[in-house]
Amino acid sequence: MGALVMAMQLQEGREQKSMLAFEADLKAREARALRQKATFEQQRQTKHATRVKSALRTKLAASGARMDIGAPLMLQEEQAAELELENLLIGAEGEEGFQMAMLERKVLKKKGKAVETAGQLRAAQTGVSLLTGFA
Repeated sequence: MGALVMAMQLQEGREQKSMLAFEADLKAREARALRQKATFEQQRQTKHATRVKSALRTKLAASGARMDIGAPLMLQEEQAAELELENLLIGAEGEEGFQMAMLERKVLKKKGKAVETAGQLRAAQTGVSLLTGFA
């Protein structure tokens, strides 16, 4: 009977570790998806930025303003800087999401090792109790 209890305790630890390893794999997939989404959003934003800058140049040219000096030039530079900042923020948010998901993955893996070890310790305690007659 004691050997059966020990085997069940070992098996329980292994099963919990396996479940946590599966969750960790899901976190890794989530991390990669977050990074891919950010890359896609950056590409989309880059295309949008190109259209916005082009529209601004068209409007300035239609007004007859010189675009290589003064306010029109500063306006174009400011618009370009804002659009580039937006693009960088998209990338940073994606990378942050990736890093957080990978950290969660690491925690799940460590937790899996801990629950497996806990199962082994419980089985060992049961074994010692059986051998010493304190079961």
